[in-house]
Amino acid sequence: MIRNYSPAKCIVLFVLIIFVSSFIYGQRTFHLAFGGASMEKCNSIYYDGDNLVLIAGETASFDTKEKSILLIRADTNGIVKWSKVYEYKFYQIPNAVLRAKDGGFLIVGEMYPKSGPAELGFMMKLDIDGNFIWEKTYDNGGNMAEALSARSTKEGGVVFVGRA
Repeated sequence: MIRNYSPAKCIVLFVLIIFVSSFIYGQRTFHLAFGGASMEKCNSIYYDGDNLVLIAGETASFDTKEKSILLIRADTNGIVKWSKVYEYKFYQIPNAVLRAKDGGFLIVGEMYPKSGPAELGFMMKLDIDGNFIWEKTYDNGGNMAEALSARSTKEGGVVFVGRA
């Protein structure tokens, strides 16, 4: 289930970000706090070098049954364009977020199902507006698989690494 939340309805807690526009002088461009009444955590940030900032993290707020993925799209002025919670049957952790060749986004991470393997790696595809397109899980046949980091290739593919 995907839930959309307007930034005005969210309580300050989730992400404490200091976005640095100049690495030389370390000037703070914006500070964004976002979240709910429970535990929130920022795991990955994507910046396109222009005006798009995508923040991926975990949330246990917003009436979720399990810890879920919270994705926030903002600009470099800290104005939130949209935020979405992706809630599934089990706990999911986003470890990396990157831009897909078609302009959408890819998230890789780990999930903890209630039965079967203890951990599974996953890759989730979203469109430019954060709408879910597909998800693929990865299992090495053991009790642990995680996708921890990812990069785009010049050919438009994706390479991700983790633990299996």
